[in-house]
Amino acid sequence: MTPPANLTPKTPAQTPTPTTPAIADDSAVRVAAERWREASSKRDAAAYLAAYSRDFVPADGQPREKWAESRRRNLMSRSDISVRISQLDAMPVGSHRFRLVFLQDYRAGSYEEHGQPKTLLMVREGDEWRIAGEWQGIRDIPATK
Repeated sequence: MTPPANLTPKTPAQTPTPTTPAIADDSAVRVAAERWREASSKRDAAAYLAAYSRDFVPADGQPREKWAESRRRNLMSRSDISVRISQLDAMPVGSHRFRLVFLQDYRAGSYEEHGQPKTLLMVREGDEWRIAGEWQGIRDIPATK
């Protein structure tokens, strides 16, 4: 009589890898913040607005479309804009979000602000990091899963 064949696989089954990797470091989110800063300084409204999430809600609660039109007009009406970021701190808040806190120097024409604290909530949309929230000052953001 022949013994039954061994039906146990010789190699263990592979665990599928997640499609969206967990946050390993903050380099990509820092690059996204720099692109946002650069787009503002270059008065590139398309790139500036593309830095914001499709789910972005302005701090004042106005509709996103109205906010976007206001930002576009503001960027295009200035002869020059300079935005500088310093002391950038990037902290993960959950698996797909970062809180960025930094000091911003802003100049447009004769208007200037120096060392103003700012908070951005960055979220992952596909392979990109985008701004989902923006506040003057330092703001706590609760962690999510």
